[in-house]
Amino acid sequence: MQVRKVKKMKRTSFKKRTGSFLKQVFSSIKRETIDGASLPDNTEERQKDVRLLVGVISSAALFIILLLSANTARLTFHVMSQPGFNFFTQTIDEEKIFAEALNIAKNPLPFNWCIVIAVISLVGGIGLAKRLKFATKNVAYGQKGDERFTTEKELEEQYPMIPDHDERE
Repeated sequence: MQVRKVKKMKRTSFKKRTGSFLKQVFSSIKRETIDGASLPDNTEERQKDVRLLVGVISSAALFIILLLSANTARLTFHVMSQPGFNFFTQTIDEEKIFAEALNIAKNPLPFNWCIVIAVISLVGGIGLAKRLKFATKNVAYGQKGDERFTTEKELEEQYPMIPDHDERE
């Protein structure tokens, strides 16, 4: 049976090891220079701000539109449900109903309806903001603009011509 000799490692103190590590870290920071081309820009943060603004504005607009639509529909059904109203012989005064629907203080919606409309408008605003995130996503981040179209000569070299039919005749 053979016995292997184990090489003894030199022991150093923890303070010495951490001190040399910190020296390496701080000395590399001092020496590092960054040119302007490789600095990341803050487009992602700006895009987050834009998406948040679009989400809030679209939620508010959707809330107002849904609130007016629900109030108009409620008032229309209220007029139609009055006794003696005949849908085929009488007409509904849409302008009067819409004018009453605009006056939310006079004809308020039930609170439950407002909660449902608020939730729907928030989901719609968040959905629009998420969709906008995919539309503004950077593709190939960090490229310096070296893309180009393939030339016909390069296509011919890469894809050789193959005859359509067997030429054994």
